[in-house]
Amino acid sequence: MGKIKTMITTYKLNSNELSAQLLELIRKSFPGKEIEITIFEQDATEYLKSNAANEQHINQAIDRIEKKEGLISVDPTTLKKK
Repeated sequence: MGKIKTMITTYKLNSNELSAQLLELIRKSFPGKEIEITIFEQDATEYLKSNAANEQHINQAIDRIEKKEGLISVDPTTLKKK
């Protein structure tokens, strides 16, 4: 029995970056092939938490905010418009 050959390519981008050029790049990358395109929305927090060090940093920051530690207060009336 022959091996099934699979090629996986991931394009990570903002939906505003979708273009005809991207579709053409995909066509050229997989000429005459049956392909499957799956789109899912990326949760930035969950992505960052996928790394243990990042997750620890995020959780510590959330904890400090909940405890109101190290927050900086700004009086909006003191802000100047450019």
